[in-house]
Amino acid sequence: MRSYAELGYANLSRPLWHALFAPTDTPSPIIERLNKALREAIADPNVQRVYAEQDLEAFPPERMTPDAANAYVRSEVQRWCQVIRDANIQPER
Repeated sequence: MRSYAELGYANLSRPLWHALFAPTDTPSPIIERLNKALREAIADPNVQRVYAEQDLEAFPPERMTPDAANAYVRSEVQRWCQVIRDANIQPER
């Protein structure tokens, strides 16, 4: 597989990330409960071992909040919209 730099996109990287999403109208207490459960699962030594075996890193705890996740997703949408505009990518018809 060729790197982005080899394809002419030297300033582009695409790190892998995962997130949990819920409907917009999900009550805050449920979001907080899901976030707490996710953080506890990621902190589990067995999960940490699997992450290490696969050379994966979890976001630091301060970035594993609903507000931080929302900000990250918004920034990714803006980033990829710019990539699409810069490359003049158009939908197929």
